[in-house]
Amino acid sequence: YAAVAYPAPSIEDPDAVIAADVLQFALAEGRASRLYREIKEKRQLATSISASYPTHRYDSLFMIFATTPPEKLDGCRLAIEEQLDRARNELFSKDEIQRAKRLLVNAHLFSKETTDGASSVLGYYYTLTGGLEFEEQYQKRAEAVTAKDIREAARRIFDPSKAVYAEIHPKASGGQ
Repeated sequence: YAAVAYPAPSIEDPDAVIAADVLQFALAEGRASRLYREIKEKRQLATSISASYPTHRYDSLFMIFATTPPEKLDGCRLAIEEQLDRARNELFSKDEIQRAKRLLVNAHLFSKETTDGASSVLGYYYTLTGGLEFEEQYQKRAEAVTAKDIREAARRIFDPSKAVYAEIHPKASGGQ
């Protein structure tokens, strides 16, 4: 298992949070995402790849996780870095952005489908912000995110000098 984490914006910068949410979905949500297509399917460097960007009151982390055979670890890490560099320097396509926004908004709406889910989401954002404005405007603000907003989020978050890597290797054979 391998992970890389970067410092990321907190709820104190709501526009940056929403742009980073769209970035997360464009990079790593679903089989059409960049990381999945490039690293798992095309290069076959990972058996799974995902990203997580939880919203926090104070500084947060943008994390990417991969499961990869040990002999492919270096290649997987380089491929992830290439894709993050690409996100910093190139605009996502209109199709990539629309797909990411659709998945993000749907996930947000589905999270509020049940009474339990709705109370959890509303309570979470109320705890973070002291009100419901952020949650109430989330869909509208997510749909307004542009390709330039996403690239700016990538530039802000994916600073190679701030990356923190972690790996968990399988136990060596022979009980060692």
